[in-house]
Amino acid sequence: MGTQSDNDMTPEDLWMYKRLSDLGAKLSGYPAISIYHDFKYHPKEVITGTQDWVYEHLGALFWTVELWAPNKEAGITDYGWIEWYRDHPVEDDLKLLKWSDDHCGGQAHVGWYPYRHPQLGMVELGGWDRMNYWRNPPPHLREREAARFPGWLSQIALSLPCLEVLRTEVRALGADTWRVRFAVANSGYLPSNVSKRAIERKIARGTVFNIHLPPGVSLISGKERVLAGHLDGHAPKATLQAFQPNREVTADRAVVEWVVHGARGTAIALTATADRAGTVRAEVTLD
Repeated sequence: MGTQSDNDMTPEDLWMYKRLSDLGAKLSGYPAISIYHDFKYHPKEVITGTQDWVYEHLGALFWTVELWAPNKEAGITDYGWIEWYRDHPVEDDLKLLKWSDDHCGGQAHVGWYPYRHPQLGMVELGGWDRMNYWRNPPPHLREREAARFPGWLSQIALSLPCLEVLRTEVRALGADTWRVRFAVANSGYLPSNVSKRAIERKIARGTVFNIHLPPGVSLISGKERVLAGHLDGHAPKATLQAFQPNREVTADRAVVEWVVHGARGTAIALTATADRAGTVRAEVTLD
């Protein structure tokens, strides 16, 4: 699996990338490598593309899954991801040919044979079937290879931020005067912004609270629409043996309060939205 070019990532994003990449390597059996450090066609050439744009401009996490490795399947280990294609020992070729004969019925590598081409005349065809056995798994192994990834993809999905209602409260302050409090939390593993780059690029807003006032109810203090901060996820910032305690133990939560004037028994709708963590709704009664 190729990860984003991590030479210019924020430390927090880099740590999260490595953590989720290591999980993917464990669940899939495919190593997680840095495109910037380990996947260069030339020492001075940096591979870039969609993965960099998605992170740099959208602040989203990105992996490229390079499904299938015939050389690994043939028992070749400890090889360079790019260098091997430039040069490798002939013993590796013999291992691959044996794998073709033993496991692919000799179809992965076809012996050269003469062929009359309508324009070119006599030519020879043969060699590796790159599309069916090299770039893609052989037909009889495709289901096995694809089955390596749903577990990891499910873990990625479960790690996403998720907004939930933590608490609502209504307290009487006087005649038809009430304090309304609305607290939410991010129950996900990742923060509501997903990455620090999203904050830097101003792609993801903080948590937006709204109080929806029905007829007959007026706002005494507070604003109908309140923009609060981003909410941390539950990914640990350090191990339990860390020297300094976590000073932001409640950074996964946000609370807003309003003072309203309205008749007892009136229902008021509340909503909170985080761009990447969803929307939650609640209703309180002035009572």
